[in-house]
Amino acid sequence: MSAVQQAEIASPSLRRQRLSDVLRAEIVRRRRPGGIAVGLWIAVALGLAFGGGMLAILLTVAPAVDAQLTDGTFRLAVTSSLEAAATGAIISLMLAVTSAAARDTRGQFATALAVVPRRSRFLGARTLADVAYGGGTVLFTTGIIAALTMIFAQGAIYGDLVLLILLTATLAGIWLTILASALGVLFRSAVLAVLTVIGLMLVFPLVAGLVGGMLPAGASVVVTAISQAMPGALLVKAISVSTLSELGAGQILTGQLWLLAWTVVVGTAAWIVARRRDA
Repeated sequence: MSAVQQAEIASPSLRRQRLSDVLRAEIVRRRRPGGIAVGLWIAVALGLAFGGGMLAILLTVAPAVDAQLTDGTFRLAVTSSLEAAATGAIISLMLAVTSAAARDTRGQFATALAVVPRRSRFLGARTLADVAYGGGTVLFTTGIIAALTMIFAQGAIYGDLVLLILLTATLAGIWLTILASALGVLFRSAVLAVLTVIGLMLVFPLVAGLVGGMLPAGASVVVTAISQAMPGALLVKAISVSTLSELGAGQILTGQLWLLAWTVVVGTAAWIVARRRDA
């Protein structure tokens, strides 16, 4: 055996670590205990419960009111059930992702950097993994409800609306999943991060809506404007296909763009903090 062959055996060349390698590892790690596997199934279950419940209510109550199911009733049943499914899945998905991200910033962060020394590669792979799981979970959940509307609410007639909701819900799920992950990185505490998500998505918009009417006119306008800029209110706008004929596509586009803006701002802050943070 030549000296060159012996040297190759003694010091085998290692393949350069690529983003795709780290991404595959992150996707697998997310499914393991301590990741988001349980949270994903909870998100699917809640999305199906919200969407299926809305579909059942509309198809049960509407005949008693209208004496018969009209075209408008079917249209509302299709769009509202899909929007309800997307909302339930996205909010519960955010809670799972932000909790996992906050846990990762403690001991797991140092371990991950030992395997992936380049932080930008690790953070990029984790973001892409969240995108895959977030978008996939929302699309899977709303897809099941879409199939149910095809069976029970003549959803095939409104195929263009169904496709539009699937698209807008998936995009909103991606933006908000990244936002949730970024909040977990910033806070480094699962409790604080989860409470922040609940506040942004549910508490503040609801409280602002209740309190706004009790305030003077000027203050009420400010509070309402702030509440409408919260991710919870923007999610409703971003997937509000049920109001497409009345309000047009502008509301959906505005909601999507503002959700993207939230994601870019908070995500950039989290990226900077994670790049500079001690392991």
